[in-house]
Amino acid sequence: MNQFIVTNIENYEEKVYKLSENIVEDFLKSRKVLSNTLKVETLYDQVIEAHWDFKNKLNYWNMRTATSMLLDYNVNHEIRSSLNRLAFNLLNLGKLYLDWHYFEEPNKNKKKSKNNNPPKTLAYDITKDEAVIQKVREQRKSIFENNNLYRIACKLRGYSQHSALPINKFRTNNINNAEGFFICFEIFYEYDELINFGVPKEILNESDTIDLKEIIDGYVYAIGQKHTLNRKLISDAVELARNNINALTNNYFNFSGFNKCYGQIISKGIVKHNVDTEWFDVVNYLQKKNCFNINHSNVTFDSFSAKKS
Repeated sequence: MNQFIVTNIENYEEKVYKLSENIVEDFLKSRKVLSNTLKVETLYDQVIEAHWDFKNKLNYWNMRTATSMLLDYNVNHEIRSSLNRLAFNLLNLGKLYLDWHYFEEPNKNKKKSKNNNPPKTLAYDITKDEAVIQKVREQRKSIFENNNLYRIACKLRGYSQHSALPINKFRTNNINNAEGFFICFEIFYEYDELINFGVPKEILNESDTIDLKEIIDGYVYAIGQKHTLNRKLISDAVELARNNINALTNNYFNFSGFNKCYGQIISKGIVKHNVDTEWFDVVNYLQKKNCFNINHSNVTFDSFSAKKS
């Protein structure tokens, strides 16, 4: 038996209403849409926080090296150790997001139509609209063709997952001259190392070295582009789901005549489901918190130039 139970907060009086299977099924589908949306916003927030943690620690060591050139093997170990943990965590949180975003199982049965076996796509899982799959594919192709740092990061993540930690060397240099005091702290990869990671030769220049900061920034920026698209693709489905739950709840609250109350749905006579959607406000908070997607490699902080302008 399916029931909607309204409880009066003031005296705990209850009123019980029978529900059809269709109403319960629609409620559970709507709640799943909201729940999955919260999960993906939570994961994206983890990616962004991990990015900040990595850059904060990088800046810490940057400033630390400015105070002393007397770095020894022990300090060098601490630098590599702390940055490896943070970079490894960030790369793999990003991979989890990317797998949620779009993941296509190898199709061993070539006769089987792709339409009968759609790829695992976050936007499709929420909207059930096959049109979003093509939009996701088009964006993935564009990012793959235009963001080489993202491609390098993906290869670095795979290499660090199965072969070695991402950071094994760095270099520092402090320059003090008439123009000012300059600090250089670099974690870089040379051509042969990148080839060893599996990076395609056609996107590399043999004479170049690539800094890990730029690789990480390009990686997070690409994930941000995908997350921005996901928000756009699922927005209508999310709004509809929340409206459906609120309409159902308000309907039975009005029937009850209680001034202050809360509700529960009992499905199959056993399982209890809270019907409030206040928990979904966390999604609104996270969307405001992470509202801008920025390529941090294009951002500079220069107080002298700011004052001069």
